[in-house]
Amino acid sequence: MKRLLVLLLCLTLLIPTGRNSYAKSDSCDFFNPITDVCWWCLFPIRIGGVKVTLGYNNIDYSDVNSPICVCMTPFPRIGITVSFWEAARIAETVQQPWKFPDFCLDLSIAKIPAGGTESSNTVNQPRYQWQVHWIAYPVFEMLSIAMDFICLEHTGIDFGYVSELDPNWNDDFTALFVYPETILFANPIAEFACLPDRAMTAARQFGLTPLFWCAGNWGTTYPLTKAISETDSPTISAALAVAKVNAMLHRDFVAKKTAGLEALCGLGFSFIFPKKQYKYQLAKPIRDFQCVPVGQDEIWWAELKEPITKDTYHTFVIWRKRDCCAF
Repeated sequence: MKRLLVLLLCLTLLIPTGRNSYAKSDSCDFFNPITDVCWWCLFPIRIGGVKVTLGYNNIDYSDVNSPICVCMTPFPRIGITVSFWEAARIAETVQQPWKFPDFCLDLSIAKIPAGGTESSNTVNQPRYQWQVHWIAYPVFEMLSIAMDFICLEHTGIDFGYVSELDPNWNDDFTALFVYPETILFANPIAEFACLPDRAMTAARQFGLTPLFWCAGNWGTTYPLTKAISETDSPTISAALAVAKVNAMLHRDFVAKKTAGLEALCGLGFSFIFPKKQYKYQLAKPIRDFQCVPVGQDEIWWAELKEPITKDTYHTFVIWRKRDCCAF
């Protein structure tokens, strides 16, 4: 806890003031856990019900109002409620399979095929077809920030999902077989039902949890494949690809539920996509120091985020809400 409090005092001095920087290359630009992260996104923080806010655009919500919590697992204890946003994952989107620009790793030269099949009909092919790499990247642990804090996830860097290895991501028919609910959510009626979700995200708010298949002004998460509907913005299409993978990991009971009353005493799982649990920050190719909820209108964050060189990859920092019962 002491380290966390020290962090709060240091942030006002250490947070970079610049907003944008250009990526070095479309194939090699190591992710920097200090300069590529928007440290304002840590806020707001709630300790014992007291809200601490610094910076700007600190969009937040809270389902936990009590300052005191009681848990029986992993052992009986009484503590105080703590809520904060944790930089827990990064997500790469690339159009060239088997390139990992944040690690300067290029396996495309080995001509390894991506899972699934490609249609020979190019007439109606979507404009953007991203491959997504979902990577566990615990920034706080790597920088030794609050290492003794019970509420943080303690893990190393790990590739949690590589879409090139997933036949479901690369083949629409296979995905329909594995996720039969696609028929319900990938149709014009389901898209029309997303209008309230679009209105909320256009107003710079979180989307509606009951409309879990909606990704606000980005589109819909279904089908859970690389095919992205026609859009003029590669940044928005890349963000939608990340949201699709995010939703898929919850659908497959891989991603955990870290926010809400049910998460105070331990992490659980959510079959549906808990959109309010996440904020995305664009780190590359042009860095942006703000976090946005899933589906936020591009006018607030994605305009002018494509460099003249038209780099074919994006990197997003995935900020995850954490509600916890601490000592």
